[in-house]
Amino acid sequence: MQDRRSELVSNVARARATLTRWTGDPAPEIAGPIPEFPVDAAKLRAGLDHHPTIEMIDAQADQADADVRVADAGRRSDFGVNLAYQRRDPRFGDFISAGVTVSLPFFTRNRQNAGIAAAQASAGRVLAEREAARRTLAADLDADIADHVMHHEQWMRAQGTLQPLAEQRVKLETASYGAGRASLIDVADAFAALADATLTTVDREAKVAADGAGLNFTYGSAPR
Repeated sequence: MQDRRSELVSNVARARATLTRWTGDPAPEIAGPIPEFPVDAAKLRAGLDHHPTIEMIDAQADQADADVRVADAGRRSDFGVNLAYQRRDPRFGDFISAGVTVSLPFFTRNRQNAGIAAAQASAGRVLAEREAARRTLAADLDADIADHVMHHEQWMRAQGTLQPLAEQRVKLETASYGAGRASLIDVADAFAALADATLTTVDREAKVAADGAGLNFTYGSAPR
């Protein structure tokens, strides 16, 4: 039990150090109950398209599409009009000039078509990266949800079975000791087992809370 206590004290110190890192509070204190982070698996799966990783790739895809349009525009003729007015010596009169420029996309097979192909290849690569990234996120989400379900079931078993059984054992051993059928060591062992079951319940509850926070902050998306 002393070893268990030392481990818990160390965990508290680590948690405070992490909290100080994120908040700047040199001496953070715990207040209130453990926060709840409900896990809505369907909502988390539906929101993967708005995950920052996917949105970043979507921005790259938009840029790649724009590059394709720019490269394709180079195949079409372009024209420009310019008009100039020049004031000269009165003996010669003022001068006005107008001009039209037309660009002719010659040799498109060697130049523009190559640029379009490169832009299209880049756009295709970005789309493939998006699909791969989304599949990775979906797989990670499903794995983390599975862990969360497991941890929640373990917490429920500890809370509904292990701890009540340990409490019942304490009552039975205490009554047996009073009746002279159990020793003081048996009673002490029962109380130690109850303390261990209580710590196990709290540990499992903390895992469930950590899972909920991790799932919501890792895969959740901001409201739109």
